[in-house]
Amino acid sequence: MIFINTRPLDRGNNLSRFLTSDLQSCHIQVLDLPLLELVACKIRAIDKQKLANLDHYQYIVFVSERAVSEFFNHVANFNHVAKHKVAKHNIARYKAILNANCIAVGQKTATAFCERFQQNFNHLPTILTPSQCNLPENNEGLLQLDAIKNLQANTKILIIKGNNGRTLLKNTLQQRGVIVDTVDVYERIFPIASQQIFANFYQSADFCQNKVVLITSITAWQYWQNLLTKFDLANAAAKQGFVYLVLQARIAKVLKEQGVYNVHVVNDVNPTTIQQKLLSQQNY
Repeated sequence: MIFINTRPLDRGNNLSRFLTSDLQSCHIQVLDLPLLELVACKIRAIDKQKLANLDHYQYIVFVSERAVSEFFNHVANFNHVAKHKVAKHNIARYKAILNANCIAVGQKTATAFCERFQQNFNHLPTILTPSQCNLPENNEGLLQLDAIKNLQANTKILIIKGNNGRTLLKNTLQQRGVIVDTVDVYERIFPIASQQIFANFYQSADFCQNKVVLITSITAWQYWQNLLTKFDLANAAAKQGFVYLVLQARIAKVLKEQGVYNVHVVNDVNPTTIQQKLLSQQNY
């Protein structure tokens, strides 16, 4: 069996490192084939205005470690140009607001936030995560947080995210009358090197083995389909040649609506979760 790890390099390396040694003894190989590369994008003037007025929002939500990184890069630039009392007062506002009103999608994102906050403000903040309430670290977990569930109509929140990401979170809250602003601080592109990695795999004997593909977002699925198309593998029969591990039931629903049924849901991408699911597939 071949497990195709499609996580971005900065996230997928940890997964592969933990899995490779454990799975080799079970005759499962790991192929790193990132479908997404995260790159910083230019923050628009209208979004800079949102970041300058964080006190307008009841909560600021960070959806990934990269969102935290790019946000604080902006804060660092803002801090660098603080040359008079008004600007220094704004920095104090940043510190007070971020110390009390922030939510992270998961513990790794929260850890990244705390590290960058301490670097910028020499103080450890508090930040809420779904896992603190025994909830999954995803959109569904965020929506089940009491802090989010209890938001009243016309309350304003700000989501720091990547381009085209977290539409479920935004749309669900807007349907409840919550005013949702977003700032896109990075975008997700297809890594050019991955096409050659897949070409080498496609031409190898390993391609004949059972193949399990990890899909963690709709964007990753779209890039995967594009990749299959380039190798004439996009038809329904070819798609059935892969087994898909997908993060969350809503992604599984999208695949099944497109006629793909070899789909299994995982609630997180922790190495233990992935390993258990792969071993269950191997024994199936």
